[in-house]
Amino acid sequence: MRSQPPIGYGAGKIAPGDGEDAGISIDFRRIFDAIKKYFWIILLFLIAGIVAAIAYLNIASPIYASYALMKVEQRVMDAAPMRNNMDSNIEDLRSLEMLATIQRGFLSRSLMEQVADKLKLEDRKGFLSTKVPADEKREAVLKYLSKHIEAQVVRGTRLIQLSFEHPDRDIATEVTGALISNYKELDSDQRLKAASSSLEYLQREQERLKKQLSDSEEELSGYTRNLGSVSVDDELNIIADQLKELNTRLTIAKTDRLKLEADYDQIQNVRDDPKVLLQIESVSRMEEVQRARSSLNEIDGEIGKMRERYGQNSPQFGQLLSQREGLQQALYAEALRAPKSVEISLRAAIQNEKSLERETKNQEMKTIDVKDLAIKSSVMRRQIEADNLAFRAVCERLNDEESQARSQATFLQIVDPPSPAVQVKPRPVLVVALAILGALALSAGTILLLAILDTSLKSVDETEQFLGVHVLAAIPQMTAGGKRKDQEQAETSMLARIPLLEDPHSTVSESFRTLRASLLLLEDEQPFMLMTSAIPGEGKSFCSINLAAAMAQQGMRTVIIDADLRKPVLEERMFGAAGSHMGLTDFLMGRADFADLIRETQIPNLFAITGGSRYANRSELLLRQQRFEEFLNKVGEEFDRAIVDSAPILAVSDTLNIARHFKTIALVIRSHKTARRLTRRASDLLARAGHPICGTVLNAVPARGSAYYYYYAHSKGGQAYGTSESEISGSRAGVKS
Repeated sequence: MRSQPPIGYGAGKIAPGDGEDAGISIDFRRIFDAIKKYFWIILLFLIAGIVAAIAYLNIASPIYASYALMKVEQRVMDAAPMRNNMDSNIEDLRSLEMLATIQRGFLSRSLMEQVADKLKLEDRKGFLSTKVPADEKREAVLKYLSKHIEAQVVRGTRLIQLSFEHPDRDIATEVTGALISNYKELDSDQRLKAASSSLEYLQREQERLKKQLSDSEEELSGYTRNLGSVSVDDELNIIADQLKELNTRLTIAKTDRLKLEADYDQIQNVRDDPKVLLQIESVSRMEEVQRARSSLNEIDGEIGKMRERYGQNSPQFGQLLSQREGLQQALYAEALRAPKSVEISLRAAIQNEKSLERETKNQEMKTIDVKDLAIKSSVMRRQIEADNLAFRAVCERLNDEESQARSQATFLQIVDPPSPAVQVKPRPVLVVALAILGALALSAGTILLLAILDTSLKSVDETEQFLGVHVLAAIPQMTAGGKRKDQEQAETSMLARIPLLEDPHSTVSESFRTLRASLLLLEDEQPFMLMTSAIPGEGKSFCSINLAAAMAQQGMRTVIIDADLRKPVLEERMFGAAGSHMGLTDFLMGRADFADLIRETQIPNLFAITGGSRYANRSELLLRQQRFEEFLNKVGEEFDRAIVDSAPILAVSDTLNIARHFKTIALVIRSHKTARRLTRRASDLLARAGHPICGTVLNAVPARGSAYYYYYAHSKGGQAYGTSESEISGSRAGVKS
């Protein structure tokens, strides 16, 4: 709840922003107050709703329903014509689609027609509640069945609950049973028909695949005969191996030819130098060169042995040297003849390479031709395999279908047979509950409408936010059973009308002390305080009298002045009855002195100046401004405080005529009664006249309302905070005495 500024601070104006809500909030206590105020509306709607529910239950025709519970088996053979394996031959009835299909089957037109024919519902007395023409009975029966048959899948199970509603108990039970039996028969017939058509299809498919397999085998056999080969694949393997071997030989021939070409080019550059020729690989590998080099190596070995054994001076050593010289010359001679041999070998290598290339190309062409033949042969074999698999699958499926046709599977089992029909409509508890809810909703709407139409100010916060000025005090409402009777009833005892004397410790008394403190704290304090209201009946005279009593109890010499010359009430309320004592009208007419106006009351320090004698055109007296100012000056000289009870602003113009003489003007507003527009109008009139109100007094606030709770929650049992039981007893004893 947003913080409140101190009551009575400044000139009674609310600081900027104080009149705006800090946020959206819900006043639950105010809602509770509205419920308490209009509780009779809730009771009225509840009684009307319950009476309407009872009347409906008495006149409504009862509706009965029969229930049956069925369980769907997990699997059943499917009559679809083509499957590739045994698992696919099974329908999974646990799937939601299959359960929904079975559920919807109970609402099929063919099933309802069979039930109608079986039970002869068209001629059944009491089945149709109204008279239907004979030519329309069929459709009327089917429409009724479609509307009142209900099949539901029990969530999380393979159970289906079937029910049928009808005003006749026996008909409801019979129709439910007929639905189950006819559905099983209808489904069995449909499955047998599907199985028969499937068998015929499979038999035709078996013959077709058998002929297709035979044709494929004959085609492959004829193709093999035309090739003249038993196995094209084996022939392809042989040709592939031969091609591989030719490629290897061709590679070797190319290598030899390239090597000979390189050696031949080198020989052409050094063909006259035998020593260099011997270093070329093609020359050194020649057979004649290798034999000469081998003989030379042998003689070198003998020379070495001879040198070690006999020395270099022996005759044998010289012979060996001569022999070696001859072998050396022979080796050089062979090296010089080598270029011719290398040239011959190079030509042979070139011829060999060309020959292998031609042979390899021929072998490649032959391999391609054989591969083409092998591909066609492979396609034929795969076709034979596919035809063979399809033929075997159809044969297996045909056997399965024949077995299924001989023993048809039952997939629907009855868990609970159709029960005796029970009443389902109307349901008394539900009807009464709906009636109560509807009554509560209507009463809530009515209360809300009344609350919207009620434009009166109800709480302190609401009043401050609407007018932009502080509420100086909130005066609680005095109950008839409390210390005060109804406000409209005339009382003979002054104490019964002044709570400050009747019960000083009550919250009402404390609220007037709060009003006194708020007015005394106002800036530009003056002894004159004007109390007014927007319309009659706001309680301004009641508040003026008790405020004056509160001022007097504080020790200030206080006078209360009745300035409502149109309808003066002060003399009647303060002194018991209207009399002829002189008052304000007499002074304004110049027929009485000021001292003659003052009357003492039974309250110490409190005096009263009543309205005075009744004259015609009393409203014109207040326009005598000089005389009225003289009156106020004398009041200021004689008293410390003066409380002026003036006329309602919107009823007459008297208050506007004298408002300029007062700086302290308080507007009395009756809680839950004064309309906002009237309060705003009164406040605006004073403001436009240049005499704005300093605050408001919220009168007759409900003792249990939200406004009372906000500002008087400290009280208990109607007593002010901090009051002891002994003080309460003492004050009551003093009043009685």
